[in-house]
Amino acid sequence: MLQSSIHTKHITNKFQATWNAMFEELKCFKVKHRHADVSFSYADNPKLGRWVHKKRQGYRIYKAGNQQKSLEMCEERINQLEI
Repeated sequence: MLQSSIHTKHITNKFQATWNAMFEELKCFKVKHRHADVSFSYADNPKLGRWVHKKRQGYRIYKAGNQQKSLEMCEERINQLEI
């Protein structure tokens, strides 16, 4: 049971670290381009384009009321993205 708890915490920390890193990339993009409308096929950073695309999907799902299938979205993350 303890091993499972440690594994779950490690995964959660990894997802949070990924979120933080990609969110910083998005903030840099916004400063440079004065918007946060990253194209899915953004050539300068394809990973950012895919990440933003997935967050848009999760946002729509979450706002539609299906928080269980919202691709890791929560109120805190939505609030960060809406700024």
